[in-house]
Amino acid sequence: MSRPRAQWILLCVLALFAAGVKADEQCPTQKVAAERLPDLNVPRGGHAVVYADDGLMVIGGHTTGFVPTPTAERYVDGRWQLVSTVYSHDDAMALPLSSGRVLIAGGHEKNLGIGQSYEVEMYDPATHSFTGFGTLDQKRTLLSGTEIDSGRVVVSGNWYADDAIELFDGRRHFRRVKAPAVQRSSPFIFRVARDDVFILSDYDVRGGRYDSIVVDRLRGEPFSPSLLQEWRPRTAQAAYNSSDAFVGDERRGFYASLFTVERNTHAQPLVPGYPTGDVAFVLLRDTSFTLVPTDHPVPLLSPVTGDSILYNFLVHADRSRQRAYLTGCDRHFRFYALCLDYAPLFTEASLRAQPGEGAKARLTLYYTDPLPDCAFHALPTLTPDGDLAVVGGVVQPDFVANNFFPSPSAWLIHVGQDESSASAADSSRKWLLAGVAGVALALAAMWLMRWRRRSGEAPAAEADPATARRPDSALMDRICQLMDEQQMFRNADLKVSDLASALSTNTRYITDCIKQSRRQTFSQFVNTYRIRHAQQLLRRHPGMKLTEVSFESGFANERSFFRTFKAITGMTAREWVQQQ
Repeated sequence: MSRPRAQWILLCVLALFAAGVKADEQCPTQKVAAERLPDLNVPRGGHAVVYADDGLMVIGGHTTGFVPTPTAERYVDGRWQLVSTVYSHDDAMALPLSSGRVLIAGGHEKNLGIGQSYEVEMYDPATHSFTGFGTLDQKRTLLSGTEIDSGRVVVSGNWYADDAIELFDGRRHFRRVKAPAVQRSSPFIFRVARDDVFILSDYDVRGGRYDSIVVDRLRGEPFSPSLLQEWRPRTAQAAYNSSDAFVGDERRGFYASLFTVERNTHAQPLVPGYPTGDVAFVLLRDTSFTLVPTDHPVPLLSPVTGDSILYNFLVHADRSRQRAYLTGCDRHFRFYALCLDYAPLFTEASLRAQPGEGAKARLTLYYTDPLPDCAFHALPTLTPDGDLAVVGGVVQPDFVANNFFPSPSAWLIHVGQDESSASAADSSRKWLLAGVAGVALALAAMWLMRWRRRSGEAPAAEADPATARRPDSALMDRICQLMDEQQMFRNADLKVSDLASALSTNTRYITDCIKQSRRQTFSQFVNTYRIRHAQQLLRRHPGMKLTEVSFESGFANERSFFRTFKAITGMTAREWVQQQ
């Protein structure tokens, strides 16, 4: 190769490397698909969307004319099936329990969002029915609830009425426990111990925002964390379950939750509802609040249009993939999901490190094409596949919330990815660096070919395409042997890298082998073992509780167990037990 040509190639390599470093300074982005689902039978706002044992559920809310609707809808076989509820629940609590049932409580007493109610009912996915069984200790709407390890539920929050902290005993009764230090609507209720929670909100019961944040706890005195005076937490006046933000492990006594904050400032907002300062994530680990170090700042502007991203500020954690999402939209009706890969926060080194000294969590911004019929005010819900379901809502095309004309639309945002692979979203910032590597490899290949021609060595024959994708049966046998003998599937945090280390190979070989041999992703393969083990436990120990079965089989929580059991066997765990 001549000297001028070599110099020119070297300059190209350096230019690409410099461009890659510049691109790496910004949060990586990736466009994702949005799938339009059939519309709801009843347009809804102020409703709750949950995943129960039998799938996606939309519960209560109000419909056209701002009238509460005593109905719910199940997504079954590609359509919405209308189900009657016992009461109307508009701006109510709908809390999935570890038993697989859903506790629904409170809501507005009258049309137009007026008043509060006592009504409580339970949804049982085994019978697809609602049953009224009791009353709250006091009338409530815009309330929140969280199940603690004993099976009891802590309830707090209200709207235009006094707040209080009460407990549901897990069977029939609610009782007042204590008065809160401050009055709150739609508070966060985060677990910090087996039988203790922190309760906080930046809104009072009339929608005003507090200048100073006070935290109540179930077992202890109220206090004001210093971090939350500098950084204001963001809650929402909506049916949000704080358990959606839980990223800990109850079985190990490790309690952790994520929420978002904005820097406290008295400046006027750029647009209504948009933060005036920096936005960040906070990790509540046990009883300590710390800012989450991230590899990039939270992006506040759209990478497509440059407009402001209007975040809803609520975190939805996918514990099976160790990712959390902060969702929003822009004025062109694009949907955004900021993904926080929080796995680096929980390595042994990070857990031992001082605040600010541990590993950084990775951020990736997903976005869609404009979705003109999507009501972005609706809170998303995570599906078992790791996608985000956005159903109903009350935001109109002018971005003004209009409770008289809610939307029936339903969308599925495909952000779910195979947990065994590296984040595909990283490609937006790595393609330039990959280009650098490609140029380097091309130069190396050119040099090798020239060297071979000079030495008279013929290039190696190409691999036979017919055998290039043949499954490695020996590796598959070793994988199965490892799962059968060591029962690695019982580790709820099992990753492809764990198998790769145990078998002295790499993750790509593992995932490719499973995909070619079993036509499954890594997570599907592992879950098959888990459900098989759960069935064995249920046969051998008929009286064993499903909660214990799920943990013994390697599931991170009962909800994941119930969903996976139904997906693999075609019936709920209870139906399967009854059949046996």
